[in-house]
Amino acid sequence: MKKLFFLVFIFSMLYSRKLQFKEEFYKLYYLPSYYNKNDLKRNIVYLQIALKAAFDDPIRALIVPKTKQEYLKYKFLLKMHLNYLITKNYVMLGVRFDKFELRFYNKPYREDIIKSLDYARYYLETALIYWKQVLKYYNEVLNSSYKRRLDLSYMEDVVYRIKTKQLDYKEIINKELDRIKKKKEYYKNM
Repeated sequence: MKKLFFLVFIFSMLYSRKLQFKEEFYKLYYLPSYYNKNDLKRNIVYLQIALKAAFDDPIRALIVPKTKQEYLKYKFLLKMHLNYLITKNYVMLGVRFDKFELRFYNKPYREDIIKSLDYARYYLETALIYWKQVLKYYNEVLNSSYKRRLDLSYMEDVVYRIKTKQLDYKEIINKELDRIKKKKEYYKNM
């Protein structure tokens, strides 16, 4: 049994290859129902690598484009979606460091709470940077010469939600940053 396992291991090492394309790193994105900080950080790393990676051959894209215009729209849409997921994960990470309820009996933990709020602020401000990229690629998607929807409804839905003002992370993040600033002042003056 050990010899069989060893042979399978050696065979898999010889015939495996490194991930190198956006689509491959995007497929590593996974958020379980009960996620923690490590899940969010792992996803952010995979998605950031995906942003820097090259696109795979059009035949191995998430959809098989029929024209160059459709492929160009696909590229903008995927870049927008990667930035959107990074934004979303940074916001979720920032919220995990937020202290939602102000309590007078938290005075002994004041310094730790302030530090935690600083982490929350950092992650939210980072999310705002990626949201600007989302809007940049959103405009590219809208301005592309291919006007039909692609067969990536979950990505096209994000475009629709931004267009109809149902989704605006800038507003969400700024509200959170204002709340964090007020909480930080409360704990500093405690």
